Amino acid sequence: MTHRCNVTSRRVRFSRRESGPATRPLINTTVVRTKMNSLTIEELHDLRNAIFDNAESFYKEAKCLHANGFFARSFLAAYFTVEELGKLPMVVGAIAKLVKGEVVDWDKLRRRLTSHMGKIESEITHHYVFGIDPCPFNTDVEWYEAKLKEVKAIYQMKNEATYVDVVNGQVLNPLVRITKEHSERAISEAFDALKAHWTSESLSNPKLISEKVAGSNGGLREPQL
Repeated sequence: MTHRCNVTSRRVRFSRRESGPATRPLINTTVVRTKMNSLTIEELHDLRNAIFDNAESFYKEAKCLHANGFFARSFLAAYFTVEELGKLPMVVGAIAKLVKGEVVDWDKLRRRLTSHMGKIESEITHHYVFGIDPCPFNTDVEWYEAKLKEVKAIYQMKNEATYVDVVNGQVLNPLVRITKEHSERAISEAFDALKAHWTSESLSNPKLISEKVAGSNGGLREPQL
């Protein structure tokens, strides 16, 4: 089943076609019936896979909105791609603790999963490890340190892309504030983030590894621009 974005009078409508395979089938996940403070390793893997699917959908929606001139909304969808991906290292960390027989601080995990700036920081760190090539001149370290200093500004930009506000008597409209260039840059960064997570998931996600061994075409696939 594929999705098509139709636009009439600047109104976006997502319709579905029954014919043809999906671009990438959603990962089958079991229903997580337990509370956050009692998730099993299997349930955490289901959560992990659902997060990746959701992030990838945000990215595809960002491209669709951008192509139809909705730059503020495409910027937002690209931003949420990155923020959603920031959850993955947190969930994988909890899985690692359970595998080693250690105790997971579920309250702390819940707080981190709902912290906007915490998720941005998490994604920056992940990208530093899996998305940036090490450099003998330490430019990778410089990139990492500079990006961490931008976390608050990144979050503020998300707010400016979302809400109309008044600052010093001036109306700030996201439809004016966010340009085509802002959207293009955000979408490019979202794609880079997805590629970095493809790398890390291909190394540690048991569903992806088992399907690669079996030669399956399902499950996680490297994102396409």
